[in-house]
Amino acid sequence: MSTITLRKIIEEERFLLEYGELIMNIKRETELNDGMYNIYGLLPIHIDSIVTNKLLDTALHCYDDYMEKKDKEKDKEKEPLQKIAQFKEDFYSLREMLVREILVQEMLVKGLETKYKMDEPNKKMMDVLAEKGMDGMIAAISKEMEDEKMSYSEMRHRYG
Repeated sequence: MSTITLRKIIEEERFLLEYGELIMNIKRETELNDGMYNIYGLLPIHIDSIVTNKLLDTALHCYDDYMEKKDKEKDKEKEPLQKIAQFKEDFYSLREMLVREILVQEMLVKGLETKYKMDEPNKKMMDVLAEKGMDGMIAAISKEMEDEKMSYSEMRHRYG
């Protein structure tokens, strides 16, 4: 189960580096709307709501229904294509963040359950994963490879 919230997305630097524009849009919208953000411009959630796959699926269905109704209303003005593209880009970025966060949490649960059995380098990387996420752990392992002149096969032997 994910524990990622919009607040966590806004506050974590690792998300800001990769999804800067989306993060700024979420921050701006939640500040202007008493902590509320509209996924796909239609499904309002609070900044402290947990973002789940089910929630994102619901937003996608709402948007599909909305677009279907718009298509039936031939005389009504349709959403500008640029706006639709931005909704989709934001939605898939949120989905990607969620999937990555769930993966990190699953790795942490498994790792913490067996951490006492790990050697020191793996314990250290488990701590990095907990603190900086998957990207931070990959960066730390890559830096170790460079600093210690470790080959890819040596790195795989050490970390699996």
